[in-house]
This record gives sequence, C-alpha cells and structure tokens, in this order.
Amino acid sequence: MKAAIFEKPGIENLKISDEVEQPKITDHDVLIRVKMAGVNPFDHITISGTREIKPLPHIPGAETSGEIEKIGEHVSRLKKGDRVIVYNKVFDGTCDMCLNQSEMLCRNGGKEIGLVTNGGFAEYIAVPEVRYMVLVFIYTYIYTGNTWTAITD
Repeated sequence: MKAAIFEKPGIENLKISDEVEQPKITDHDVLIRVKMAGVNPFDHITISGTREIKPLPHIPGAETSGEIEKIGEHVSRLKKGDRVIVYNKVFDGTCDMCLNQSEMLCRNGGKEIGLVTNGGFAEYIAVPEVRYMVLVFIYTYIYTGNTWTAITD
C-alpha cells in the first residue's frame, strides 16, 4: 500500500512509499480504508522525533477517517462499509480512569495513534474496537476546488 513513512526522525526523512505492507488485524480490530487524514501539530512532534515513537519505520497521522474494509471476528458494534472517524487515543478501557470517562489518563495507555502505533497517513489503518476507539460518524466528501472536505450528513 502507499503510505507516508520515515525510518528515522526528521522531516527530511519523511517519504511516500508504495511498498508498505497493509496492516494486519486481530480478532478485536477493524481495518479502515483511509479517506481523509488531517495534519495535526502532533504529527510534527512525531516526525521531528521530539518524543519516542514506535514502531520504526513509522507511519505518522493522528487524525484519520475512512470506511471499514474488514472487521475482526469479535468486533460487534461496527460492520464493513461503516464510515468512521478514528478517536486517536490508545487506552485499555478497563482501568478506573477509563471507566470514569478519562481515557486520556489511562493507567495502561493514554497515548496517541500515530505515536505509539502507526498512524493514518496511509491507504489503510488498523485500530482496535475498544470503547470510544472508533466512533461511528456519518459524513460526506465534498470537493471544494482543490481539496476534499468531510461534512456531517
């Protein structure tokens, strides 16, 4: 698949490659065909190497939306074809902070997609179907001159 990827920190090391392996999903994951990915200041932090990133080589991209292409065997609330926006926090959903709707303070996670996992600057992204991880959101793509824009239905 095609993706923006870097092997070592630094904007000069970011490149577009057609030879990136499509992500694999587990029984609790969904595979999303990326339709839009926003550029977030967090992506600059990731690419510049200000914080530790995993894995290397790495695909940045903290803000992602798209359409579910494939679901894991135990995925229950989403289905193929659903249009989604990915909530970019990685958390376990079981600790006291998560259960208190403070998942950004998760005792076993609380990190961002695109930093501790590969992000959405690719044709596909795999993410777990954990509470709040993938939010179903209806949107439409509109071409506005030179850019595509997502709006809610």
